[in-house]
Amino acid sequence: MTLNQLFKKKPTMELVFKILNLLKYNTIEDFKTRNFSKNDITPYVLEEMEKLKPLFEEYYIKCKFDIYFTFLDGKKIVTILRQCLKLLDYRLDSKKEYISGKRYIVYTIVSTIDPPEKTLDPLKSIKSCKIVFD
Repeated sequence: MTLNQLFKKKPTMELVFKILNLLKYNTIEDFKTRNFSKNDITPYVLEEMEKLKPLFEEYYIKCKFDIYFTFLDGKKIVTILRQCLKLLDYRLDSKKEYISGKRYIVYTIVSTIDPPEKTLDPLKSIKSCKIVFD
């Protein structure tokens, strides 16, 4: 039985944190303050991810495991992380940033179940008014 088109069973948060620890995330609280880019995925991270492949094999469907875990690179690690976080009610947001004239894609982990923060600025709050012309 499969969970969705990718997984046999739902990955655990501990399993996902094995990837996140390689990217210097230690707790869920780090999601609010940290972000990462593909530059943070060093050869060391790729080597360690190769060691984690057998753990993921029991979660991924065989044909999808072969696709995502063959010839691991930075792009595939981001994709694997995105897929696992989605099942755990998180998402991986990306935005472009320019640092010293170079463009980088920076990734942030965001909860999908937390309510959005309310704006405290009264000018930005939504107000309704009625205008009547006689």
